[in-house]
Amino acid sequence: MTDRENDALRATNIDQAAEIGILRTEKHADAEAIGSQAAEIERLRAALDWYEPRLNMCNNFASEGHNARDDLAKDRGERARAALAQEAQTDEAAATDTEVT
Repeated sequence: MTDRENDALRATNIDQAAEIGILRTEKHADAEAIGSQAAEIERLRAALDWYEPRLNMCNNFASEGHNARDDLAKDRGERARAALAQEAQTDEAAATDTEVT
């Protein structure tokens, strides 16, 4: 705990104590944001991990190339759109959570 936090906790001034409470809330919100960002990175990475080997195989004329092209054609970018849609939903939720009422 910082000296400023200790001083506010000892203070009889309610405003100072409230300020420390806000600081703790902001720290908690930062930790939640980091967790949310890590989950978003993992979701986007999973979508990229699905595409990467298929794209590498597209130029192969053997059955692996055919299967890769077929997988990509059937997907039509749905995995990427789904990952980005989840990102947009997360952003909208975060914006709603931070609005002051």
